Amino acid sequence: MRRWNTPTPSTFVGREQELGQIVEILTGPVRLLTLIGPGGIGKTSLAAEVMQRYRGTAGRPVHWVRLARLKTSSDSDVIEHEISQAVVGIDFSNRSPWDAMVDTFTATPPLLVLDNCEHVESGVGDVVERLLDAVPDLTIVATSRKAIGWVDERRFTVPPLTHLDAVALFRQRAELTEHPVATGDDRTVSAICHRLDNHPLYVRLAAARLIRRSPEMILAELDVGSGDDRRLEWADGPAFGGDPRHTAVADVIAWSYDLCSPQERLLFERLSVFVAGTPIEPRHGARLGSRVGVDLEAVRAVCSGADATGTVDLPPERIPALLDNLVDHSLVSMHVDRTTVSYSLLECTRVFAEHRLRERSTVDVDEPQRLAHRFLLYYRDKLEFVAGNWYGTAESDLYDWAAAAWDNIRSAVELAIATPDEVIAGLRMCHWVLGLRLPLVMGACRETRRLTEQALQHARTLAAPPTDLIITTMAQLVLIDVIQGDRGDTAGMLDECVAMHFATVASTESPTRWRDSADTDIGLPPAVEVAWGHELIAHRDPRAITVLERAARKCEQSGDLAGASYWGQAAGMAAALLSPNHPAVHRAERAVADGAGSARATCWAQVIRAIAMTNDGDPEQALELESRALTALLEVRDEAATLWALHARIWSLARLIADLAAQERPDRERIVALAFDAAELTGGVSAWRAARGVRIAESGPFRDESVRADSIVRQALGDERYLDATSRGTRLHPQRDVDASLFALATRSAGSGIRRPRSNTGALWQQLTQAEQDVALLASRGLRNVDIAMWRGSSRKTVDAQIAAVLKKLAIASRARIAEFVPAELRRRETLSD
Repeated sequence: MRRWNTPTPSTFVGREQELGQIVEILTGPVRLLTLIGPGGIGKTSLAAEVMQRYRGTAGRPVHWVRLARLKTSSDSDVIEHEISQAVVGIDFSNRSPWDAMVDTFTATPPLLVLDNCEHVESGVGDVVERLLDAVPDLTIVATSRKAIGWVDERRFTVPPLTHLDAVALFRQRAELTEHPVATGDDRTVSAICHRLDNHPLYVRLAAARLIRRSPEMILAELDVGSGDDRRLEWADGPAFGGDPRHTAVADVIAWSYDLCSPQERLLFERLSVFVAGTPIEPRHGARLGSRVGVDLEAVRAVCSGADATGTVDLPPERIPALLDNLVDHSLVSMHVDRTTVSYSLLECTRVFAEHRLRERSTVDVDEPQRLAHRFLLYYRDKLEFVAGNWYGTAESDLYDWAAAAWDNIRSAVELAIATPDEVIAGLRMCHWVLGLRLPLVMGACRETRRLTEQALQHARTLAAPPTDLIITTMAQLVLIDVIQGDRGDTAGMLDECVAMHFATVASTESPTRWRDSADTDIGLPPAVEVAWGHELIAHRDPRAITVLERAARKCEQSGDLAGASYWGQAAGMAAALLSPNHPAVHRAERAVADGAGSARATCWAQVIRAIAMTNDGDPEQALELESRALTALLEVRDEAATLWALHARIWSLARLIADLAAQERPDRERIVALAFDAAELTGGVSAWRAARGVRIAESGPFRDESVRADSIVRQALGDERYLDATSRGTRLHPQRDVDASLFALATRSAGSGIRRPRSNTGALWQQLTQAEQDVALLASRGLRNVDIAMWRGSSRKTVDAQIAAVLKKLAIASRARIAEFVPAELRRRETLSD
């Protein structure tokens, strides 16, 4: 569930002049702006702060792509995939990475940030050129040690901090060490910053030395006359790892690294096996899985033990204290939320640590390889445990772990696939990820499909391929494709699964006629039955109920309680859509009641029951049940269940409208109120669905119900009011996950949210001057006065006066009501531009 993924600077200091200059550049016709400077100068932090200001001002989405994760490469396909994965995020479609990315940019032209481009310069230059050509309204900001080289590139050299800002940064970092700068040390701190050329990374790490050094001692280490100036060693020393992009940063890291104990150094080096964290804390309310870093359990399991020579040992019980020390040295970042603490290395420190770890290898022991094997085994075993135990009261915690560990799980799968002896482990991990429905919960369908297809390809080439695992995993991919509404070649894939199964068992059944046997058990594996049942739902075939109930029974017989519950519920969903009085609906509810306390299963059962209630003629009860389900889904965070619950609510509202309209004396006021709710929700959900590439609305009974509901709502409102309400829903910006405002709209009392247009709104709008109309339009989108001022290039006082005039002329007390007066034509244009 991805948001606009701009990182948020947590300790940004100064740079007001640079901020103003960059924002001014971005308000002009620039297509590519590259922030250029040496390592550690603050390019990333500056770009992040600019995006925080620019995003709210310009009303455009901002996508942030960290290219530092990639190895040095000129392969534009690899870079293209990384950008697409970060930009598109939640995507249930089977589009190519390029098509998904271009579609996203074309629908809502954003500002794209490509962070750390220097090590992939040739490949990224090709991708940038093609992107700017394909999307005329796209703007790209890059951070790099050198220019990208595009013909119309605008370059901005990031300077060191001003001296006053460098001193302020030193003081800020000193506070974090619990060794604040005393008043008498002002001159010493000033001298330290001056001798460090006000370089922000150097200043930050110098302040970290206050844990074990006084300011005077730090200054003495920088004294040229003392013969102990470490900077001279760094300047004359060899390039770190042969990679010039890390030379300066590595030298500064080495300064702190040298102060560490042998145990601290070994732990720091071993942390390099995990995926790097972000240099900036994520915003509050970030998407599931966006928590950075790894937990203490993972660090203990992977990093403890003696080194290759046996001279340094890391007992598990020492790990917490050693981590705290590394945090104090500013070598490790610590991330604290309500219930957990996690740790990470920044990319530059991770590379430094990885290099030092290689130096520990001996003739007999390849230390990085040994550590990578531990890393793989840990995530393999942990994922197996989660897959086998998530169904029940521990569900939420285990799902949170799997989602937060997603980047490391992905890295472990990639490692397994690339290791000949571990290919089957990689395929099993993909199987568990699919079984947990993480692609649907997190919206990671494309990435999961890519990894799974690679694992399947390698597994088929083995001397003894794991046929049963291959069949089951292929069927799981078919299920994902069918659920997301992108059927493609799923029929062919399902045929292949069945053919492989018949080839491995003694069977008299014909592989070519197996689809005629829905009412008979021909021995297909449960995963194949499940995929087949969902295919039948998409084709409006009620035999889906029989097939899915059979799959649930097979799961139950094998001890798979989670599968028995979920596929029994799938049978209930098929019945709710195709035969609402079918006992499968009630059997699905009973299975949940008798189950292990799965919150997700309970939400699905409520949605299924609500759909059946609506189709059976009781929409008011269905609306109450849908509200309960959606309220629970705020915590459960299941994208697929939420999608169905939101649409089920629209269907229930439409059915209630139709029932009221059929009465002898219909309540017109309530009908219109309900129709406004349904239309507004339709706009919000449609935009949310489109942003994720979900094509489920094209599938069978889902499409039938949606078309029927849309027709009823449009007839109740008329075209103009229908457009007004759906446009309002679209402006909820649901592409930032299932937005809180979308949930508020979906869970409020039916018909309570209507705002009837005032008859004189058009006349009042025309009283505004052109400048006041422009300002009012920006305010209607939720921009603050300060943002409007920056956007229009005027002063805050001018905008304050204009907003006051707007409120007076429109005779309203709150700027939140300005949107009611914006003419429909302007709203239409705004919707198209969004």
